[in-house]
Parts: sequence; structure tokens; C-alpha cells
Amino acid sequence: MIILEEADQQAKLDSSVAGPTLRFPDRAVGRSSSPLPDYETSQAQHNLTPTRKSLHSRVDARFWRATLYALVIYVVLSVVIGVPLIVTRLSKKHRGPPGPWPNDDSISPQSLGNNAVLSLETVGCNTWDTIEDDPLHSLFSASTSHTLLPSGSISIRSNVSIKAVDAAGIAGNLTVDINPDSSADVVLLLVSLQSSSLNLRQRTHVCFSDTGSDRGVSLYVPNHLDDAASLSVAITLLFPQTSSAINIDYLATYLPMFTQVFGDFGDNISFSKVSIEGASMGIICDFMQAPKIAVKNALASISGTFNASENLKLDTVGGPIYANITLVQDKDRHHPTFFSLDTGNSEIDASVVLLAPNRYNEPLNFIGRVQTFNGPLTLDVSHDSSTPPVPLDLHVQNTQAESNVTLDSKYIGLFDVQTKLANVAVKESRIDSSWDPAGENRSRMCEYDQTSSNRVRGWIGWGQRPTNWKPRDGRVQVVSSLSPVHLHLAGPSEGAS
Repeated sequence: MIILEEADQQAKLDSSVAGPTLRFPDRAVGRSSSPLPDYETSQAQHNLTPTRKSLHSRVDARFWRATLYALVIYVVLSVVIGVPLIVTRLSKKHRGPPGPWPNDDSISPQSLGNNAVLSLETVGCNTWDTIEDDPLHSLFSASTSHTLLPSGSISIRSNVSIKAVDAAGIAGNLTVDINPDSSADVVLLLVSLQSSSLNLRQRTHVCFSDTGSDRGVSLYVPNHLDDAASLSVAITLLFPQTSSAINIDYLATYLPMFTQVFGDFGDNISFSKVSIEGASMGIICDFMQAPKIAVKNALASISGTFNASENLKLDTVGGPIYANITLVQDKDRHHPTFFSLDTGNSEIDASVVLLAPNRYNEPLNFIGRVQTFNGPLTLDVSHDSSTPPVPLDLHVQNTQAESNVTLDSKYIGLFDVQTKLANVAVKESRIDSSWDPAGENRSRMCEYDQTSSNRVRGWIGWGQRPTNWKPRDGRVQVVSSLSPVHLHLAGPSEGAS
């Protein structure tokens, strides 16, 4: 046994503890026994993860961008290919009648009263031709006249109120006709008035104008006459006799408290548009012809014979309507002809003749609405003898009085008659096949889709009923609330055709 000296043993112990002790941890399962990587290796391992993430992001962006492009292409192809197919298929099937045609050609009477105030110094006011005073009998009269060139527009208006209380004591009449003097070559305006006092006559103004929208005559009267005061005015408008028709762009009247009478102008006058408005006195038209006609009244009747090719409107509130109407479809017109008869508390008695050329694949030729609330309604619709069956879209409405509607043998289409608290009846006339308007000897057929005490609907026409609704078929609806409704599907001898 070798025994070291004390100095050597101390030196050995000092050498064993001179530096730090390094101890590697125990190796984990599956881990390499190699020591930690150097700096370059560690840096490369650190940069590897972001590179993989960036590559993954670029792949996702490309995927979603491709998906978006595919969706856009799908939508575009659906619109370009799908919509035309759907429209074509629906147009071929015609499963039901179309919606109401927009009445773009509608016109209404122009309210001319109280629109403007003419200066009393205006040239053409109160230039009386004759003046007569009779204080003993309280009669103060005056008259005047004026001429216009037979062209352009003509306006006849008054500031008389439509309220009976405000217009108490005021009365008047308008006459529009052809001048019996064959030598006349201008439009003649005649105005005469008669008042109960000199002061009232002096406060009444008659003004003529040769230009603008006021071309014609304007009447200005005082407001709120005294209880004993009275004023009567007569206006006459005479067109000259000519070998060729006179073209008048617009004839407009606004004359509350005036009876208005229009004569038969024949072929002498060609109006483009006519607007007539009154209030509590009747309006009579012996024969009025224009593409657009509007007649409006409040508490009195509208009666006469009318011929319109674009729009006809007869409108009153408390007065009856008595009218003979011819509706024309010009060969160059590609929109329906509209007509409207409307009153609130009185009767409607009208006959309508449809005149149109033989055209196919056109929209509904005639669209009409007839209504009253508390008066009997009688309406007869027929085709002119030269007119083939044409589409008619007609709505008739009543409330508290009986309604009678007659359609001639040329009508083809749907009908629907209904009421709520009364009975309906549809009368069908038997017609020989020789009356077939197409000359094919087809039988007149009537098929009912519903029959009950308060509603009957179906189809009337020649030959077999089409499977689906056709644009050239008509549709007629007659509706009431408290009163009976009668629809007569007449034969040739019972109508105008």
C-alpha cells in the first residue's frame, strides 16, 4: 500500500475542484445523443418554419381566388343563358293575363281658374262694343267680340269658384259651334253679360289674349256677390267653315257654373286634345272627335257622342253620364286606347263601339274602366262591322244599383261576374256557326269555370278554348257589392256588328 504524502494528496484534491462541473442530462427516448447544434444549424432550423407557413398561405390564396373566379363565371353564364330561356318559355306558355297596362296617355282637364291674375291695364280687357243701362229694371248689359286665327290652341276660362256658396248669383253658358256665315275665315269670340248693378258690371272683366296658354278669353268676376246681386254671362266660340280641316292643337275650357254645349264639327275641325271642365251645370257634346278627350264635371251631367283614338275620360261626381262612344285604334298606333267613365252618385248609360284594323301579335287594343257607386249602370260594347275580334280589357264596378253589361258576338276571352250581397246572371245567346268572324264555320263556345249565385266566370269564343291564355284574348270583369249584376253575351243581331 502506497501512502502519499500529505502535500501530494492536497494537490490532487485541489486539481479536481478547480473548474465547473459539466454534466449532460440523461438522453430522452428517441433523441439523438449528439450535443446541441451549433449557431448556423440552429439559425437554419429557425428559418425553416416561416418558409413553410408562407408556402401554405400562398396555396390558400390561390385556391380562394380560383373559387371566386369560378363563382363569377357561373353567375354570368346563368344570366346570359338562363334568363332568356325562362323569358322565352313564359312567353310561350301565357299561363295568365298580364298585369294592367300603364296608362301613359292619360290626360286630365286643366284647372284654369285662379291660375293667373291679369292686370286690368292689359290690352284687350273690357273693350265693350255695346253698353246698355236700365236702372229702372236693374239691368246693366254689355257685349264685346274678338277674332283669332284658326290655328294653335284656344282657352276659355273663368275664376268662378266651384263652390256653390261662393258662386251664388252667377250663371253662364258657353256655345262652341261652326259659324253659319260661310264667308267668315277667322275664329269668332262673342261675350255678353248682364248684371243687376252698374258696380257689379264694372267689377267684371272680360280679357282677350292672342298668344300663349291664355290665347282666347278669360272672365274675372267678383267674389261673394251680395244676396240680391246677379250676373249672367254668355260666351260663344264659332269656327269658320272651310274646305279643308282646321287643326286646333288644344281646346281647353274651365267654366264652373256654366252650361257648356259643343256642336257637331264634322270634318271641319281637327282637334289634337280637348279638355272640358265644369262644376254644377251640364256639359253636352253633339259630336267631339280628338285623339285625347277629357271631360270633367262635379254635380251635373255629361252627355254626347265621342270619338277618341288614344284616351277618353268622362268624369263626374254627382251627375249622370250618357254617352255614345267610338274608340279607334289607328293602324300606326302600338299602344292601347284607354277609356274611363266614372261617376259617384248617379247613372251611367253608354254604348261603346270598337274600331280597329286587322292586326296580329299586338298588345291589348282597348283598356277601359267604368264605375259608379249609387246609380244604375248600363254598358253595351260591340265591334264595328269592319273590325275583327280585338282584345278588350274591361273592368266594371258598381255598389248599390243594378249593373247590365252586354258584349257582342265578336268578343273572345274571359269573363268574371261577381257580387257580394246579391245575385249574378249570365245570359248566352245561341249563334249559328255561319257567323264565325274568321269565316271558318266554328261553333260559338262558352265554358264555365265557376257558377254560383254570386259569381260566374268562364270563357267565351269561337272553336275550342285554348289551353293557355293568349294575348289576343280579352278579359271582362263586372263587380258589385250590394246589387245584382247581369252579363249578356249577345248575338250578331243584338249588337252593332
